[in-house]
Amino acid sequence: MSSFSVATLQEKMSRLSASQESIETLSLWIIHHKAFAKTSVAVWATSFTSADADHRLVLLYLANDILQNSRRKSADMFGELFRDPLRQVVPHICGQKIQSSVERMLRIWRERKVYDKAFVKHLDQLLCGSQSEEEEEVAETAVSVTTPPPEPMPDFKLSLLEDAVRELSKFQGEMRVKESSVDSLPMDVWDSSSLSLLK
Repeated sequence: MSSFSVATLQEKMSRLSASQESIETLSLWIIHHKAFAKTSVAVWATSFTSADADHRLVLLYLANDILQNSRRKSADMFGELFRDPLRQVVPHICGQKIQSSVERMLRIWRERKVYDKAFVKHLDQLLCGSQSEEEEEVAETAVSVTTPPPEPMPDFKLSLLEDAVRELSKFQGEMRVKESSVDSLPMDVWDSSSLSLLK
């Protein structure tokens, strides 16, 4: 897995496609580099503001994937870090062709408790001052009654996801070996005075 840099992330976001594989791969990469979560979210927000409508939707799908998967991977900080950028970008979606997709995403966030109801309602209101709470409940009931379960994305390849997970596991194993090698060194390499002895 490549190391983190802002330039690398900007390039990855500009090349991001709508395929599930592309979104999941970048999402896993960002979550893996969670030490740079704040920077990653800032780059996401900057990329969003300069993107066209179609790419904005892809970037929202990326945020969605990060938000849902980071909770499972002990990287909860992403939920809090995305709050302000989402407040800033959601109003710019009003009237764009992606608005209905974003409304659907907000419903999913409410159902799966990605964010608390109050925050999702706030985002919903920022999105062109959407429905009242009563209308939302009626709409949710109608959606749950009339909408069939979503079909798997046609270009999703489980084998690619499994390969990415194996690669991540292999990387983690290598990191553990390297950490134990450093731990077994006879001197404190973190002490700068000890480093002079290595010359």
